[in-house]
Amino acid sequence: MRRSIQKWTIFMTRRRMVNARQQIVGMVIFIIGVFILNAILQTKSLQNTSQVPDGSNYVNGPHHVTVLTFKSFPDVPTNCVKRVHIFGNLTDMAIWPELSSWYNLFKRGQFFKHTADVFCPLYNCTLRFTIGTNLTHLKGKDAVIFGALPKAFEGRLHDMISKDPEPTQTWFYYSTETPLRVVHWNRDVRVADLRYHKMMTYRSDSDIHIPFGYYQKRLKPLTDYEFNERYGRNKTKLIAWMASNCAQIFWPRIPIVEQLSRRLPLDTYGRCGKLSCLPQRSEMCKLMLQQYKFYMTLANSECHEYITEKFWDQTISQGIVPVVYGAPKSDFQKIGPPNSFIHLSDFSSLKELAGHLKRLDTDHESYMKYLEWIRDYEVVSTFPIQITHLCRIIPHLYNGTAPELHRLGDSTWYKGCRNLPNEDIFTPFWPREQMLAYFTWTPWGSERDGMNKGTNIKPF
Repeated sequence: MRRSIQKWTIFMTRRRMVNARQQIVGMVIFIIGVFILNAILQTKSLQNTSQVPDGSNYVNGPHHVTVLTFKSFPDVPTNCVKRVHIFGNLTDMAIWPELSSWYNLFKRGQFFKHTADVFCPLYNCTLRFTIGTNLTHLKGKDAVIFGALPKAFEGRLHDMISKDPEPTQTWFYYSTETPLRVVHWNRDVRVADLRYHKMMTYRSDSDIHIPFGYYQKRLKPLTDYEFNERYGRNKTKLIAWMASNCAQIFWPRIPIVEQLSRRLPLDTYGRCGKLSCLPQRSEMCKLMLQQYKFYMTLANSECHEYITEKFWDQTISQGIVPVVYGAPKSDFQKIGPPNSFIHLSDFSSLKELAGHLKRLDTDHESYMKYLEWIRDYEVVSTFPIQITHLCRIIPHLYNGTAPELHRLGDSTWYKGCRNLPNEDIFTPFWPREQMLAYFTWTPWGSERDGMNKGTNIKPF
């Protein structure tokens, strides 16, 4: 009897072990199947929705990336694969609206959320992206991109400054922000000691130019009917300003708006204003702004060629005349359409500026001269920058000769502002402090070399 019980116990134990093995094998097969199916579906989804500009040549017109793929496994459609590390993390990337397409690409993979592939047909090469702030992740990469997440430097500058690139590795510094704001965010002037091989910024003298927009010749000029139908309609309001950054600015911007509003019906939107339109970059807000003749396009920094998306996307492309400041007038003349804007430095006082805008409000013919360029040209907005624009790093990667390593503080980008970054900018520049500074401030001169040279505008 005992032997029978023992045999029965052994039999049942072995049976349970077999069943357990079968369940484990089945679970493994199921997971692998889900993994492969997810990768196939994500690849097809991206192939169907990714007709985005690469922007390899802004002068002759943008190239187009026809295939953008995410793959969770090393099977790629080309023998050329370049490993590129983005210094930053997905948590920070999620809070930057302009990097939403980058964030979504990394998050599409259910299992490998910190890896993404972008195929660049112009170069028949795939960029295999990784993201993270651990400096050990830089090992073995063909390229490293710093600055796309400018707050990622905080607390890590010492280790980054002391680290050297690998002999065949190319370091890129990427920024759509000014050096003033990058130093302010990281609260450390040692940002200037970071090193790089190639520069990617809004400045036209960068190794890779990434502007917020540009204009190009229309294939066919607008007819009088088309022009008048789209842009000749009567606008019911005079001028607007929209901003939510009230203290991370580096010149007395708010007093300019406040003083001008005493002389004009100026509507202010956002956290710095009295009205609201949310989200600010939405199509609804763009349509709302079209009822205005003028828009205050005032950058947060006085820096060369820092002409943001508000100039391209929110104003001139909408048939609104911008009143601009931030970069010198000569930069707007160089980069923007002819006679498309009004620069603050053209006037000896805000009273004179207000008088000019009032005259244009009653002189329709003179006002429409600021929109004449639209007959022959059109705006191409490139902001937010798509991750496919990073395909343009491929010609700059190591080709047998190590590129020269540069110090960030010596770059034209870092030195291109009216004042160099310093520890004074760590203190928020609140409206009260701006008003005190306003009485001794003068706008940046219109000459290209006019560093620290202002005009004789009179404060109120």
